[in-house]
Amino acid sequence: MFLVSDMCGATDLTKFRTEMSSWPVYERLAVAREVTKQVMQALQFFSTLHPALIHHDMKGDNVVVKGDREAGFEIKVIDFGCFVYATAANQRSLQQGDPKYMPQEFSPDPMRPVAFEQPPSSFDIYGAGLIHMELICPKLELSDWYTAAHPPTPISFTNIKSKIQLRCPELSRKTDQDLALIQNLIQRSPASRLTPSAALAHQALNPTTRDRDLSGLATSSTSRSFRVGDLVEYRSSSQTLGWIKCIVKIVHRSQGLTYDVVYPDGRKLREYVDPTKLRAQ
Repeated sequence: MFLVSDMCGATDLTKFRTEMSSWPVYERLAVAREVTKQVMQALQFFSTLHPALIHHDMKGDNVVVKGDREAGFEIKVIDFGCFVYATAANQRSLQQGDPKYMPQEFSPDPMRPVAFEQPPSSFDIYGAGLIHMELICPKLELSDWYTAAHPPTPISFTNIKSKIQLRCPELSRKTDQDLALIQNLIQRSPASRLTPSAALAHQALNPTTRDRDLSGLATSSTSRSFRVGDLVEYRSSSQTLGWIKCIVKIVHRSQGLTYDVVYPDGRKLREYVDPTKLRAQ
């Protein structure tokens, strides 16, 4: 008998964001948003289970990334050693995780334990907000937003915003929507935090053409709808490669128009590509 496991990759987001710190700011923001969007898709899937699953240790160390800047990146959520099913019995159980990424409602007090509050997704959403914060500003230090205290000191969004401006002044006003997203993900009240589906619909993860232009991510005016088999070009994040010749393999219409594209020889290039990143050959 053999157990076959997926090769999830050796680079977690903690290491990955260190690499991102040297990238052009527009590319860093584009990749950060794409990575966070995939994290939200994972959390949305957890929410569909019965009962819902809470990872309970959502942080950069537990998200690995595969791919490259030309073909794009794919994330995998790993390390489910702290997971908890969102049942009434488990809500007041003694569950653990990394305290640096635990929301304020969490309590390890054996007399009054709180593993999570409602809605269940609010626990992991909090950690996802901190992940996005660290991705858009890789130079942030732990002491900028975390204080080891019992009970934990509530995170001040005003303080986070000022620290991002201090550590990453190159962001300027390019991250207004990202900051708004973070603020809504780390609300002190669990019920006030965005659900995964609401986060996926947030403007920060679905930038308009104007937003892209302001971020330096100007798109081609030639983008339009395509059909399976169309010969197109994909705009790579790499300034060296530029536009890559490819073929439309799949058209996705269920949650907005996106495309899977492959190289001319059939090798996978990118999935769920926004139409603004394609043009006809």
